Amino acid sequence: MKIIKYDSLFVRDISRILDAVPYSKKTEISLLLDTYPENGYIAYSLGSPVALACSDIIGGRTRAAFHVFVLPSYRRRGAGTGLFSCIYKQGREEGIKNLICGIDSSSEAAHWAEKLGMKKKYSSEYMTFHGELPQNTEQFEKYCDSMFYDFVEAEGTAFLPVRMRTGAEPLRLQPTPNVRSFLSRAQDDYFVVRKNGSVVAGAGCYRGEVSDVFVSSDLRGRGIARALVERCIVHCRKKRYTPVFLNVVSDNLPAVNLYRSLGFVTENTTDFYVKAIEKE
Repeated sequence: MKIIKYDSLFVRDISRILDAVPYSKKTEISLLLDTYPENGYIAYSLGSPVALACSDIIGGRTRAAFHVFVLPSYRRRGAGTGLFSCIYKQGREEGIKNLICGIDSSSEAAHWAEKLGMKKKYSSEYMTFHGELPQNTEQFEKYCDSMFYDFVEAEGTAFLPVRMRTGAEPLRLQPTPNVRSFLSRAQDDYFVVRKNGSVVAGAGCYRGEVSDVFVSSDLRGRGIARALVERCIVHCRKKRYTPVFLNVVSDNLPAVNLYRSLGFVTENTTDFYVKAIEKE
């Protein structure tokens, strides 16, 4: 088994592996490879690409997410463990304290994670939309760059309780250049609600994924989140995204129940495992 760093010369090999990745993971992996191509690795067996790994490891963070995918016919041959070793080494060099990986709850990969010393932290539902297209959806203001700091502050405050339960880092969304760049690219797919000039609610639907749905605590229970999600569904359908999907923490019951009432159905559950990086 040979492992090499990914670069654009190997995009065709990556595509061959991605063709076998479940849709719920393919979007996440593709986005990581697009954003952090220097963090990608490919495993080869007899010259054929059989597995890949990617992460969002960057200096200054204490936690990083990663994915490892091995073609089914090449599992249990050490490819996954070898790729994980590359991610682990890179994380240690960058000062990362914890690595986190999402694994399908029905997958045998849980045993692999446990053998590597990873511990389950929380679960997340991958849901796709199967309901009727909402009618008479409200019109919301589109996000623009002048709202950046206000948007990040409002979202960070709204999500703080969930992020504390899951141990996500950072606990609050930070106004980093990467976050600003992403929101700038996706601004046509993000909607906001403002009160007295300040952002109090928002939601996005970039590339068919409904995400970042938040409402300030003092305005909840008024149907704002429902209306925002309905607007996102319509927006995704107009852009011909299929499926319309989202990910939600399993124990965030108000959000899970809202999405189910709108016609979202859980396709699978992902368990998130954490590995602490030991000092040399």
